[in-house]
Amino acid sequence: MVFFDMDISKEISKVPFWHQRINLGNGFITPGAQDTDSLLTQINLPEDLSGLRILDLGARDGYFSFECERRGAKEVVALDYVPSDQTGFEICKKILNSKVNYVNNNVYSIDKGSIGDFDLVLCLGLIYHLRHPVLAIDRIYDVLKVNGTLILETHIIDGGLVDQNEEWISLASIDSRLSEMQMAQFYAGGKLNGDVSNFWAPNLNCLKEIVSNSGFNIEASWVEGFRGGLSATKINLEPNHPRFIDTAKSVAQPLHGWDVNTIISVGEI
Repeated sequence: MVFFDMDISKEISKVPFWHQRINLGNGFITPGAQDTDSLLTQINLPEDLSGLRILDLGARDGYFSFECERRGAKEVVALDYVPSDQTGFEICKKILNSKVNYVNNNVYSIDKGSIGDFDLVLCLGLIYHLRHPVLAIDRIYDVLKVNGTLILETHIIDGGLVDQNEEWISLASIDSRLSEMQMAQFYAGGKLNGDVSNFWAPNLNCLKEIVSNSGFNIEASWVEGFRGGLSATKINLEPNHPRFIDTAKSVAQPLHGWDVNTIISVGEI
């Protein structure tokens, strides 16, 4: 399909809110609020993604999905809880003649049975919008191939802690030792940037510990003011890994003096 400049302008104007700035060619860039080019530089996405199957979580308008396709990915799945016709994704896909597949779902519901497994998962600007970020990372682990890569970026409190006046300050401004600890802040009622969908933000050390404890080797990490992230590789879980407690389907041995019947009885009260 051939688009004229007038057509592209008209298509862009159909979207009431653009989150990402996407270059559509011929000098047309969508008016997104996010500086996506800067974020692309921060996450150090490999230049050659040939042959890889990639999942872009929280894809929204599709900037990173289309970029992965441009870098040679075999298949890209863009996933967001918002239907694609409420974002700029469908318009960009049409103009860019893209084959990226959009899935309307949330991260808690992903599994290999429904969407398969992936060589690379992008989780950018997502986990601080989640009430259960560790569960989300578990779901990501489940759809990654062993030795597959997770690239995760989020708001972090190293440079973006919300104080008692709801102003952003750095952890180090309170005490330099706090940045070396594992800490997270919970936001309620829009205390982070006035957005009620913002819930949890860790400091970088906490983020690294959570991801490492979820079955990943941390390969690299970074901080850019109030944003930060990491890249990590999935490894096989050892039999004593904490996730086995979460996913156990039965109790084979008595726990701390309680027998199975007692546990069942208490659970039924």
